[in-house]
Amino acid sequence: MTAPASERLVLDAGIATAIIEHARAGYPDEVCGIVGGRGGRGWLLYLGRNVAPHPRISYELDVDTLSRQIELEAAGLELAAIYHSHPHGPEMPSATDIGRAFYPDAVYIICNLADRDKAILRGYRIRDGRAWEVALA
Repeated sequence: MTAPASERLVLDAGIATAIIEHARAGYPDEVCGIVGGRGGRGWLLYLGRNVAPHPRISYELDVDTLSRQIELEAAGLELAAIYHSHPHGPEMPSATDIGRAFYPDAVYIICNLADRDKAILRGYRIRDGRAWEVALA
C-alpha cells in the first residue's frame, strides 16, 4: 500500500547519516532507536540498545530509550519515528515488525545494510496489521 502523496517525514540534517552509522556500528546485529520531533519533522535522535534475545534477526528497544518518549512529550514533542536496521535487507517491514508495531502515529524507519556501502533508509506507517510507505526527506 502506498502512502498519501502528502505523507512524509522530514529528517533534519545528520539524522539519516547517524541512523546509518549506528546500523553499521552494530552490524551484524539489528540496531534501534527513536526520533523525536513534531508536525512531520524529526530533529532529536536517541540511539537505543537492542535487548532482543536474538538481535541478529529482531529488535527490542531498551527501557531507557523508550522512556525518552516521556521527555519528548514533556517538551511538547512527539515520537516521530522508531528506527531499526535489517543487516541483510530488505528495507521493508517483516511480519514480526508489523506484528510488534505498537505506535501507530510513529513512522517506522528501516535501514537496509545488505550493501554496507550503500545503505537504504525507508519509512513506513504501520496500523492495524497493514504497512504503507511514507516518504523520507
